[in-house]
Amino acid sequence: MSRARAFLPRRDDLPVLLYHQVARTTRDEDPAGLAVAPETFAAQMKYLHDHGFTTVTLDGSGAAAESPAPGRRIAITFDDGYLDNYTEAFPILQKYRFTATVFLVTDYPGALRRWEPARPVPLLTWSQAEEMSRYGISFQSHTCTHPDLSRCGRRAALDELVRSRETLENRLGRPVRALAYPYGRFDRRSGHLAEEAGYRSAWGAGMTAGGRFAGERLQVTSGDGLPLFALKASGWGGVVRKLRHLAWWGGSL
Repeated sequence: MSRARAFLPRRDDLPVLLYHQVARTTRDEDPAGLAVAPETFAAQMKYLHDHGFTTVTLDGSGAAAESPAPGRRIAITFDDGYLDNYTEAFPILQKYRFTATVFLVTDYPGALRRWEPARPVPLLTWSQAEEMSRYGISFQSHTCTHPDLSRCGRRAALDELVRSRETLENRLGRPVRALAYPYGRFDRRSGHLAEEAGYRSAWGAGMTAGGRFAGERLQVTSGDGLPLFALKASGWGGVVRKLRHLAWWGGSL
């Protein structure tokens, strides 16, 4: 296979979208632009519905948790487990009978975000997570306290991975086999530890090499207009990003 061909999306590729907050924020509150306004999120979900997309949750291998219906597949994911995922995103997902995967930080449900104390944001509660889970939302691990696993000692990293998975399984009664790396940062050791802790897949935030423990997700930001969102949802978003990366760094196909 040529290098050019390797960049093209395959028919069985699953676009995985990454959200954080679904909320109206100011530049000071959200300097990275990771929050998507509720009306924008609603328009994006309407686009997916109107264009025949089927949403799937992520199981341990990165595939659909259930056999997908015919048509275009996509996975919608949320990192951290913000309260607005319940108050704003969940009703919109229900409207279109969509599902999603929430990667939850398990030590802080019902509290304020602690890994960025300068900008506290409320997180959803366990009772809200239980309700969402009953309606098909999958809750998977984002560790216990949101550390950069690539900078943790081995014992501390493994404790974050094992304890968060066990907490989710005990609280929600469903298998937890997928992990999202906090900050999207990971190294080879992180992947090995995730496998040792019982996960079957792990996901970054942005361009990755791919594979079971280096899954790629496309971040949806406040600056994405509907055409750019459509590109990301199509499966070609990752291709465009790879080509831009090669051009920036002077690579070639």
